[in-house]
Amino acid sequence: MDRTRITGYIFIKLSGLGIEQDIKKMLAAGIKLHDCRRESYTSLTARCSVRDGKKLKKLGINAQIIRSGGIIPALLAARTRYGLFAAAAVVTAAIILLQGRVFLLDIKGLDAVSRQDMEEALARHGIVTGARLTGERLDEAESAILREDERLQWISITRRGVSINVTVKEKPVLPQPDYKTPGDMVAGKTALVEELVVLQGTAAVKKGELVLPGQVLISGQLIYAEKPAGYVAAMGYCNARVWYSLQETVPLTRQVRTPTGRTAHYRRVVIMGRSFGGGEVPFEHYSTESRICKVMNMGLPVYVEHITYSEEAVSYVTLTPQEALEENRDRMEQELRSTLPRCDVLAINCSAAREGEDGAVLEICAEVMERIEVFRAAEQENTTR
Repeated sequence: MDRTRITGYIFIKLSGLGIEQDIKKMLAAGIKLHDCRRESYTSLTARCSVRDGKKLKKLGINAQIIRSGGIIPALLAARTRYGLFAAAAVVTAAIILLQGRVFLLDIKGLDAVSRQDMEEALARHGIVTGARLTGERLDEAESAILREDERLQWISITRRGVSINVTVKEKPVLPQPDYKTPGDMVAGKTALVEELVVLQGTAAVKKGELVLPGQVLISGQLIYAEKPAGYVAAMGYCNARVWYSLQETVPLTRQVRTPTGRTAHYRRVVIMGRSFGGGEVPFEHYSTESRICKVMNMGLPVYVEHITYSEEAVSYVTLTPQEALEENRDRMEQELRSTLPRCDVLAINCSAAREGEDGAVLEICAEVMERIEVFRAAEQENTTR
């Protein structure tokens, strides 16, 4: 049996009028040829070893490789091919096993609440690294943690890929008296008094009275026979109406997009979040509609995305301040609500819409009910009278 059948061989084809001269060069270089066959006056095929085939370029012989073979090269190719199959199988299995699991935990907004406390609260509801989590489970954890921890004003738990992002906002902590230091309860902000409960001290305001920041609500000064009789720590609370506002300047021109009827359709393959294929959008202004179809129902992240681009004609219209207010009302209400403390919202009203130098000046106001008392220690000279 020829050794090249085991170690590997190639079939070459020599073309041209100088075939005999090429063969002389090969024989002089020790290249052994087998199964030589003259196909025509200007064409000849032969078989040689892979090692001899590498010598042809050094001799300057232009030989075309028709095919190759051999037992050892076939085994090496099979090992490489099946190795790739095995690697693909391992990667696929890993994707299936790890799909839906999270491995990173990012927590923001902590101050009074420690990171350890928050991680323990999340763990109680199954939010730990390596867990498989759904959106419904995250929503349930949000509600439960907010009920359990009174220090939190709100909490948001979202997932992005293999990461869980937790954002919290803590309740503002009002200074509390030590009940030994003489002092007054004063207003922490401008408000309209609705309820004043005095536990110790003397009421300094009444229901329906407008108070300013720093104004005394409950005085710690004791009065006996219309004369000062000492100072104690004022105790009590005050519920009042407080106002918050949000002001923005928006342009008085609005872009209007009208479909022209022209469309372009593309398809692209999405593998593990990376896109392949598609094409350039042929329009300057357009809207996009996307539809994703699963390639295999095995949980693998392989999809085909169908994209439709619709051309649009762009024009601009001029708005009045009131029209700008109506268009931005819902968005501004949501932004204002996100800044309010956790309390009862009584009403949200748009108070103004006027034309300014840079556009329409819009203002929206909210009226809430919240506690406004803040303890302030009395001055030394007042406590010694």
